[in-house]
Amino acid sequence: MEFSYAYGSDSVVQSSAADTQMAFAPDTLREPTFFSGELRQSLAFREAISALHDVVVSDLRWHPKDRTAYKQWAARQEEIDWVTVAAQRKEVAKQIEDISIELGQLRRRSEQRMRPFYQARQRYFDYLYRRDYDAWYGPFGKKCPIC
Repeated sequence: MEFSYAYGSDSVVQSSAADTQMAFAPDTLREPTFFSGELRQSLAFREAISALHDVVVSDLRWHPKDRTAYKQWAARQEEIDWVTVAAQRKEVAKQIEDISIELGQLRRRSEQRMRPFYQARQRYFDYLYRRDYDAWYGPFGKKCPIC
């Protein structure tokens, strides 16, 4: 029996620290093969052949992504965002005005409630100032070595 075959090149496996590359050389003298028959698990066979096809025709080199559609979407989204911000600006300004009015009322109410305390505290400090002038300025009076 005589067996005739010819390969365009050798099958090669190259490995480096970054990757592993495999190149399989087919027999150029071999006639195309076909399969004719019934399959018991046709779905599994179809998936296996599809996976084999993807491996055979795959090009795993890096291809830069086309980001033009994303950039167009981002530009449109930014326009929509600015329109939304402009629409919300008046509403937020109104809310700020309402809150400012309420805050002013709360401050006035707090001032009215705290007024007796502040007046009593001031009277106490005035009393201390008149009663013990030296204690007001410290134990050294005007000749404080630190002051």
